Amino acid sequence: MAQLEELWTRKCTTCKEIKPARTHHCSVCNKCVFLMDHHCPWINNCVGIDNQRYFLLFVFYLMVGTAYMTMTIMSIWHHHSYRQHKTMMTFLIVLDPILMVVMAGFTGWNWFLACVGNTTIEFWTQMSAKEEDGRARVAFDTVKDNLYRVFGTHKIFRILSPSMRNVPFTGLEWSFMFMDEGFDHAGYPIVPDEDPEAPDGDYEYYEEEPSSDTNHTQVVPDDEDKELELILIQ
Repeated sequence: MAQLEELWTRKCTTCKEIKPARTHHCSVCNKCVFLMDHHCPWINNCVGIDNQRYFLLFVFYLMVGTAYMTMTIMSIWHHHSYRQHKTMMTFLIVLDPILMVVMAGFTGWNWFLACVGNTTIEFWTQMSAKEEDGRARVAFDTVKDNLYRVFGTHKIFRILSPSMRNVPFTGLEWSFMFMDEGFDHAGYPIVPDEDPEAPDGDYEYYEEEPSSDTNHTQVVPDDEDKELELILIQ
């Protein structure tokens, strides 16, 4: 971060700290979060670059758990245990499928974002753009590489297994990439200011014409003595 402070001028308007690229301020946590997706009340924390993999596994296994509970209750539909606890089982056979569908949709959405290398905030920002704005591409080209950014591994078994391994990125890489490739803090191309006095390399010669003032006699020089002036074509 110290190296970035020497080159990066963007600061958060709320916490007044340096705000690298792909960083958003969370009003609940009152701090800026790298690759912030959203603030989740169920984990009482923001989903960002450091804990995105844990959140993805959290919602995935919740979906698996509700699906397992639904199938388990349905398997004892005609068993005496179901009849003995009919009220509770009836409640669960209604609740679990509903939760399973909800979690399937939520899990699919969050894993889709991880596979394409986006966050919820970035996705809706891009969707709200009316046309192609030439913003910097921050995602990788393949699903495999985008999941590697989240989980730090390419192996599917290790992806689905909880781990304390470090993520491969710190979050500062995109700020340096933006500067190196000519993008501003938000990822838009930097357009140099057009100075009307600056030369662009195109020149033309022209002959000085006589004055149209009739009160003075204008002497027009011979062709050989005509003075040529160099002017800039804007």
